[in-house]
Amino acid sequence: MPKVEAFRSRSLEEEYAVIWIDALYQKVRVEGRVVSVAVMIACGVKQSGNHEILAVEPMFDESEDSWRLFFQNLKKRGMKRTALVVSDAHAGIQAAVRKEWLGASWQSCEDTSCETSEPRCPIGRKCASRLI
Repeated sequence: MPKVEAFRSRSLEEEYAVIWIDALYQKVRVEGRVVSVAVMIACGVKQSGNHEILAVEPMFDESEDSWRLFFQNLKKRGMKRTALVVSDAHAGIQAAVRKEWLGASWQSCEDTSCETSEPRCPIGRKCASRLI
């Protein structure tokens, strides 16, 4: 677990030109019960053009509050701004982007909720499922 914690708490760049975000639902055991949790994932494009996985975080749902907490955690690790956030059209994501990334644009991932478009949407479900 030390490597996981090091990844989850490492410093981030101040600015990423674009961040792609998505959530995958996974079954996990919590207090003896199997429940579905949202595993939120962010991939950023640095100013140099290089891609970097920024975060992989479990949350109990994909609400606006959860996405805001996810973004606030990115900020605590040093990220200050992004020009563009790309995601599916989840209302909670859109509301959280408006509140947490002032001045950033939001764009919907066009290709079937990012599921098959790895080159255009780097954290599509096919790609994201390999991260966890």
